[in-house]
Amino acid sequence: MGLKAQILSSKISEALQVISKARSSKWFIIIAVSVAIFTDTFLYGVIVSVLPFALTERAGIAADRVQFWTSIMLAAYGAALVAAAPISGYFADNSRSRQSPFFLGLLTLSGGNVMLCVGKNIGILVAARVLQGFSSSLVWSVEPARLSDTVGSDQIGQAMGHVGIGINLGVLLSPLLGGLVFNRRGHYSVFAMAFAFIALDIILRLAIVERKPAVQANSLQEDAETKVAPNNNREGQRLSIENSHEGDYLMNNN
Repeated sequence: MGLKAQILSSKISEALQVISKARSSKWFIIIAVSVAIFTDTFLYGVIVSVLPFALTERAGIAADRVQFWTSIMLAAYGAALVAAAPISGYFADNSRSRQSPFFLGLLTLSGGNVMLCVGKNIGILVAARVLQGFSSSLVWSVEPARLSDTVGSDQIGQAMGHVGIGINLGVLLSPLLGGLVFNRRGHYSVFAMAFAFIALDIILRLAIVERKPAVQANSLQEDAETKVAPNNNREGQRLSIENSHEGDYLMNNN
C-alpha cells in the first residue's frame, strides 16, 4: 500500500510539474500577453463604434452635442492614459510580481466597461472612459516588462512581433464586430461580446505562472529528487543486507 501511494504521489508530482512548465512556457505567456493587448485594443475600438448612439439613446445628449461629447470622452481616455503611464510603470517595476498590476488593470477595465454598459449619465460615461485609460496604461506598461522577463532581451523583438498580431486584430475587428452586433442585436449584445473577451483574458492571466518563480520551483524540485534518490538507494541496500542476514540465520538454524 505504501509503495502504491508513493508511485501515485510521484505521478501526480510529475503531472503538476509538467503543467507548471507549460503555464510558464514562453509561448503560453506570449499568447496570454497577445490576448491581453488584443482585448484592450478591441474594447477601445468597439466602444468608439457605438458611442454616438449611446450618447443620444441612453444619455439623452442632443444630436448637435454628440460630436462635442464624443471628443470629450476620447480626450478623457487619452488624458488618463498619459497621466497614469508613469505611475503604472513605477508600480510594475516595484511590485513583487507582474500579476499585481495585471489584476489591478483587469479590475479597472471591468469596472469601466460595466459603467459604459449600464450608465445613462454623461458623467458616468466620462468616468468610465477614464478608468479604461488607466487600465490601458497598466496593460501597456506591464506586458512588455513581462515579455522581457520571459524571453530575454535577445528575443524581445520576435515576441513583440507576435504581440503586434493581437494589436492589429483588435484594431481591425473592433469597429467591424461592434457595428455589426450593435446593428443586429443592440447595445447590450455589444457589451456581452466585450465581457466574453474580458473573461478569456482573465482565464489566461490566472493560468500564467511567472517564469522566474517557476524556474526556481522546478530547480528546487529537481534538487529535492536528487537528494531523495541516494537516500532511497541506501535504504534499499540496508534492507537487502538485513534480508540476507536473516536468510543466513535461518539456514544455519535448519
